[in-house]
Amino acid sequence: MKTHIRRERGSGSWRKRGKSILLTYSITGPGGERQQMFETLTGPDATEKKAKDRLAAIRTGVVNGEVMAPTGETLGGWAEYWIENVLEAKEQTRHWYARMLRQYVPEKLLSKRLSDFKTADVQAVLTKARKDGYAVATRRRVHAVLSGLFKGSVTAKKIAPGLNPMLGIKAPKLEHKRVEAPTLDDVMKVMRDVQHLPYSVAYHVLLAIGARRAEVAALTWEDVDLDARTIHISKSITRIKGKGLIVDTPKTMAGVRTVHIDRVTANALRTHRAEQAARVLASGGAVVDSGYAFTLENGTVIDPQNLTQGWRKAAKRVGVKARLHDLRHVHATYLLGKGLASVKEVQVRLGHSSAATTLSVYSHILPGRDEQVADAFGAIMGGAG
Repeated sequence: MKTHIRRERGSGSWRKRGKSILLTYSITGPGGERQQMFETLTGPDATEKKAKDRLAAIRTGVVNGEVMAPTGETLGGWAEYWIENVLEAKEQTRHWYARMLRQYVPEKLLSKRLSDFKTADVQAVLTKARKDGYAVATRRRVHAVLSGLFKGSVTAKKIAPGLNPMLGIKAPKLEHKRVEAPTLDDVMKVMRDVQHLPYSVAYHVLLAIGARRAEVAALTWEDVDLDARTIHISKSITRIKGKGLIVDTPKTMAGVRTVHIDRVTANALRTHRAEQAARVLASGGAVVDSGYAFTLENGTVIDPQNLTQGWRKAAKRVGVKARLHDLRHVHATYLLGKGLASVKEVQVRLGHSSAATTLSVYSHILPGRDEQVADAFGAIMGGAG
């Protein structure tokens, strides 16, 4: 049986092949070269009308930039280039993006061509993370990384907009969980145990101001005003694989802040500074004066992980379940629970980007406030009667 080739003006050709229809058309590649493309219509789509409609849609897509030739770029190759050269972010964020991809995206998908990705491929990554028990926050980060990568590939014309596999995939819904912080009594048990450790004053500061470990590790004596009793937080320290410890600014402007400290904390820092200076003088040059408030024995900056390891061992010794990060939670819950500070004031001390973030984490600490509001209005209404 003779097969007839039907050409559609300006948009390729189609021909019947048994029960299917083969479409042939050309697309300009990223380098300006013409690439011949083939597409097969089967089943109910294998009709003359569907073939003409599809070729017309392809022609429109080419004109609008929605249809383009595949580049052969893989997800892994594009990710490496995009993270290093396109992503506008701090070095620690770029490192975090790369780590997320290595940890959660299978190698077979990293080696897959961008143009071959389907929505089901991305959904499978997110579904596996959920079945493996990863937290919603983690799965949202994976979604954000993949979304950024494919959006970038569309902007760079690596794939057509309509081929973005992230279209229609919503980020997992964030669930705000109550912070179950240890009691202040339990934390103080650990604090008493760490008094003999080199970083005892660092732990004291962590509890006193509710800062993050990376922020305290980055403190220099220039950041500490013992007379005014303030600490200025404007840096953090992060270890990046292959690059060591990196000192950087906080991710948001809210992270840059000045907080007041109590007299006990100020005195502890004053004593610590004097002892540190004495060690430098007595060392004969073996201990450097790096300017950091908390250092290794040789005077150089400490890895935040050192603080975590020391705390973890102390908590285990005294039989208390308390993470180092819990000092931050205990600081906030104590201030809010005792009515010593407003949500806004705690937000500023913690360096949260908004009071809404603070409230979403610690709202359960204020159980009596609603009752107080109701009683206040009751008194007003009673007086009006």
